[in-house]
Amino acid sequence: VAALRIVVRNDLPVHHRQAHAVVVLVHEDQVAVPRVPRFHAEKVLLRSASPREVVLEMLIDVKNPNDFDLPAGRLSCGLHLSGREVVRADLEIPEPIAGGATVRLSVPVRISVFKAGKAVARLLIPFTSLDVAVKGEAVFGGVPVPLDLATQILPGG
Repeated sequence: VAALRIVVRNDLPVHHRQAHAVVVLVHEDQVAVPRVPRFHAEKVLLRSASPREVVLEMLIDVKNPNDFDLPAGRLSCGLHLSGREVVRADLEIPEPIAGGATVRLSVPVRISVFKAGKAVARLLIPFTSLDVAVKGEAVFGGVPVPLDLATQILPGG
């Protein structure tokens, strides 16, 4: 449903010395029903890897399907490798997202190999791509939107 039909009706009695009448007031309109933004985890790029730290860049597209701007917000998500969250990332979305527009968010991620353990060790061995999940939420104007996305980590930039 893209719009919600609203009808407001009021019967207004009018009294005069010799006559009584009822004036019927009716207003009919449509109100756009906001739709949640759509998210797509474009890819996660491996920027560098050492025995101590892995640096990634997550690229997430946010599509505003509405005719109006989404207010500025924030994104909070976890990167999951082998079913285990290896790091959390938070990002402020400082500008509103125009109606019908798509913006690409670049989320920098640093992972400590010592803290993340075996799951992230796979990134230290040469690979062509690794499947990962991105789970969390985005919040626009105080309204939370859950994230549950799938993508791949690709080597290089």
